[in-house]
Amino acid sequence: MDAMNKPITDLRNPMDLSGKSAIVTGGNRGIGFGISTAFSQRGAQVAILCRNIEGGRRAADELRADGGKAIAVQCDITDAESVTNAVKTVWEEFGRVDVLVNNAGVSSLPKSLIEFSDDIHEFTDIVDVNLFGTVRMSLACAKRMADAGGGCIINIASVGGFLSNSAAFNQPMSGYQVSKAALLHLTKVLAVELDPCNIRVNCVAPGPTHTDLDELLSEEMRKGMSTRTCTRRFGAGLEIGSMCAYLASNEAAQIDGSVIAVDGGILVKG
Repeated sequence: MDAMNKPITDLRNPMDLSGKSAIVTGGNRGIGFGISTAFSQRGAQVAILCRNIEGGRRAADELRADGGKAIAVQCDITDAESVTNAVKTVWEEFGRVDVLVNNAGVSSLPKSLIEFSDDIHEFTDIVDVNLFGTVRMSLACAKRMADAGGGCIINIASVGGFLSNSAAFNQPMSGYQVSKAALLHLTKVLAVELDPCNIRVNCVAPGPTHTDLDELLSEEMRKGMSTRTCTRRFGAGLEIGSMCAYLASNEAAQIDGSVIAVDGGILVKG
């Protein structure tokens, strides 16, 4: 049994990720940087995978300046060869990867289905990143994790994957929401499929959270989303990162195939 999945026997140093190595896709900004920061501050080595390598390097520099160990690797998760090469680079640098956080994702300007072009590329482009990109990364890492004795995969979905367009955003975002809903079920399927490999798979579904995608939301949407939460505010990236760090820790060894909402209560409030 891999050490990451053994039952805990001591709680005097909770959520300690020292000695672990983690990949965070899209870890250079927004929620992704909050996740990278949480892992780094908990002692993990962090590999930030992103298309914007300069932004990745700046993020890695910031983590190192705070005492962490971090690298940036260029990766396009819509390209299988890029994914394979990036994971290989991280493995060669760190010697192993214990945790994969599939955070990289895209959204779009609010648009209903009938407003898409006939080739629906605007819809499929979102799905290619949010869903298929997660599959590509999970495949590349799971093979190596299995050979190394196990690991942990965390998918970042959204409460939008649970809700209809009108309930979640007051405006249609079908491509985004469908892709995030698919991640919810993908998590459960992979948890079962990868169980023999000693790989846990879980999902975090953020609610309204401050990111660089805020600009896609109108003021009306931001106010509406805030009032739908019990906490009456947007979340912070580090709050999502804290949950991810917990799921990657030994304390979460008995959590597998779960979807955890970090949403300020938007789902229960309705």
